[in-house]
Amino acid sequence: MLQRKIFISLILILVSFNVNSQTKSWLHIEGNLIKDTAGNLVTLRGVSIIAPEYATSNPINPITPAEYIAWLADSTRGWYSRIVRIPVCGLNLTPAAAYNFINPLVQQAINLGLYVIIDFHNVTDYGNGGTSQRTVLNFWNYFAPKYADSSNVFFEVYNEPVKPADWNQWKSFIQPVVNAIRAVAPRNIILMGSPQWSTYCNYAISNPISGVNIVYVYHIYPNQGAPTSSLLDSKFGNAANSIPVMITEFGWNQSADYSDAITYGKTSNWGVPFRTYMDAHPTISWVNWVFDNYWEPSIFDENWSLMSYEDQGEFIKGWLADLNKVTTTGVETACSSAYQLMVYAIDGKISVSLVGLCRVDLYSITGKLLASVNAKGNTIELNASLAKGIYIVRAYNTTGLAITKKLLIIN
Repeated sequence: MLQRKIFISLILILVSFNVNSQTKSWLHIEGNLIKDTAGNLVTLRGVSIIAPEYATSNPINPITPAEYIAWLADSTRGWYSRIVRIPVCGLNLTPAAAYNFINPLVQQAINLGLYVIIDFHNVTDYGNGGTSQRTVLNFWNYFAPKYADSSNVFFEVYNEPVKPADWNQWKSFIQPVVNAIRAVAPRNIILMGSPQWSTYCNYAISNPISGVNIVYVYHIYPNQGAPTSSLLDSKFGNAANSIPVMITEFGWNQSADYSDAITYGKTSNWGVPFRTYMDAHPTISWVNWVFDNYWEPSIFDENWSLMSYEDQGEFIKGWLADLNKVTTTGVETACSSAYQLMVYAIDGKISVSLVGLCRVDLYSITGKLLASVNAKGNTIELNASLAKGIYIVRAYNTTGLAITKKLLIIN
């Protein structure tokens, strides 16, 4: 085992997101990280739609669930979701009917190259007096085998169990569900909620659910407090250093018509510091709530105009776009063996290699130029002590080729 500190351990490599291939790489959990079959770190960001069964009954300018999914994956409209969360609410009592209703949407998302979360979207007490274990088992006994061969599909086993507010009771309740899923679907990622509206992920550090490929969920809204580093560390950030964590719900709006006591907040004092924290913790995937014009906190107003200023819509769209910046020049060449951009960082230095390299620019994720260095030869080293976070490396060679990669500092 190396004794020296590794300055960076993982690189995210981006390719064009106008995907035609449908099937995604099988993902797995390694320590506290989600990785693909090649061992690369995978961090997923996207949005949740409303429960499809309620979409067309929206009293304000409804659109179809298929339109939601086509929109959120459409880069020509400026949307760059890598994952979509599909809640199943009342229909989860009749799994066959639920499957027949949402499966066309799941297949649509897969065909668009998205990862998909199927979300058992109950917000209830569990066990005696609440949602029964049998109800949850019936749902996943039907759904899990249907998607056991779908590498794109995640299972969020229970959206927001509320009470009993006890991790051990929750673990006893949900462990048989996990066991049943794993008996028929051994590879799909399981997203694990927890009591008190999925806010107990810290308990999984010392007492995890048994099984493989389990990611622990946290839900956070402005009612939990100002998103300072110390608060977010205590809620889920410290846990994410030991166990895999995904935020599958967060959001805010200032407008009273599109928020409530839980979700009321401002972009300036909630959204911006939350993004700052999440960008500095790039191994934590996230899904925003909610891509809609009716459920709260929505991204759109009732006329399907993107909410802006102190409301979350434009901010979320811009955030996803920032995280998916790719080169528009020489994409095919960049994928060839002749012009392969190699980037790695160790011991405070960033090494960049490209045939005919002539210049390297280093940017923050928000697009601020941090360094620009001319190069002679095929390799250059930049002395850069970078904080944990996501950076953009853009390399140019003597043929005019420009290639962009994201650099992910996690240590």
